[in-house]
Amino acid sequence: MNTPLFQFLIPTYKRAAVIGTTLHACLSQTIPPSDYEVVVVDNASPDETESVVRSFAGTFGNLKFIRNSSNLGMTGNWNRCLDLASASLFAIVHSDDVPRASYAESALRFAAANPEFDIAFGNTDLVDSLGRVIKRGFSRLFPGQPTILNGRAFQILTLMSRGNPVAASSAVFQRSRTRGFLFHESTKFVVDMEAWLRWAKRQDAAFGFLPETILDYVISEHQATSSLLRDPDVWIESPTMLLETYRNLRPSLTREEDLELRRSLAIMNLEWVDTNADWRAARSAARLVGRALITYPYRFTPRDLPVLARRLGRRIMGARTAK
Repeated sequence: MNTPLFQFLIPTYKRAAVIGTTLHACLSQTIPPSDYEVVVVDNASPDETESVVRSFAGTFGNLKFIRNSSNLGMTGNWNRCLDLASASLFAIVHSDDVPRASYAESALRFAAANPEFDIAFGNTDLVDSLGRVIKRGFSRLFPGQPTILNGRAFQILTLMSRGNPVAASSAVFQRSRTRGFLFHESTKFVVDMEAWLRWAKRQDAAFGFLPETILDYVISEHQATSSLLRDPDVWIESPTMLLETYRNLRPSLTREEDLELRRSLAIMNLEWVDTNADWRAARSAARLVGRALITYPYRFTPRDLPVLARRLGRRIMGARTAK
């Protein structure tokens, strides 16, 4: 086929049990099949992943299967997808997430109206492995209208979100503006957030936001990162990254911005104390943020009472459950 307008690149490894749902969603877009392509990049899976993908090939002419000769690791395979991208717009969709039928159409429409972005993100619902909605919207701070943010604003959004404000599979790359973009293998868990924040340091960085929900982000035991949660070191990656981002931004912050971000750090510390408090890793993360608050203190005010009440309620319920 000719160079498509849009590509889905799907990195996968041992996903025979779940990749069929992702493929069906990617191959059921509202734009003509001739306008987009689906490329599965298999990381030398030892299971039946290839057979599942090839079972779709006879029906869908815009599906391509590529198998790596050896396993490149999760991050290495994501970068392999970047290398293989040929469309002007493309997305790297994880092989257990489920794009909505309007994903490609929404991305193309946004790009036509807002050509100045590097990477754009669509809104996302969190669902379980049966498709039941766990949460509407990936982040409470996700913009509710088409928006372009510069790198500084994206970093502030990430800090205010107290973590990754976007789902990796909802990221739409504009190929001409993201040459040189790479995921770093030095990061184990928040690989995507590290890449977004690193790109945001560029003087000309531009991030787009599509208000439409274009993806179901699946929370399940099949996630590539789920096994990493047993590693204590990964728990401190996110707060370490957020603290580094805050320290780098601080000289340029207004007094109001600094106060809001210190408030966000203080609430994040409460979240880490309350989340999996019996885990050594979570306690380490809470101590890390707590030490930072000595340097960057924040005094809670009456506006914080609802937050404090929710945290106290969770702690009480956790104590009752432990008895």
